[in-house]
Amino acid sequence: MSSKIDGPRVLLLKSQIEYQRSDDHRLTTLEPILNQEQHYLYSYVDKINSHFKPDILVVEKSVSR
Repeated sequence: MSSKIDGPRVLLLKSQIEYQRSDDHRLTTLEPILNQEQHYLYSYVDKINSHFKPDILVVEKSVSR
């Protein structure tokens, strides 16, 4: 990662980047849910990168890990 960017493209996102889990309280294994969440987050960020091509992304609310 470079420490200096000339003429950066900054994207201000006024929402969170996180996966909305359902409130369904059934018993299930955690692995498929975590995989779904990871896939959703990667595709969401990929759409942001491909459409806006920002150098810096600032998010107002929370960001999932």
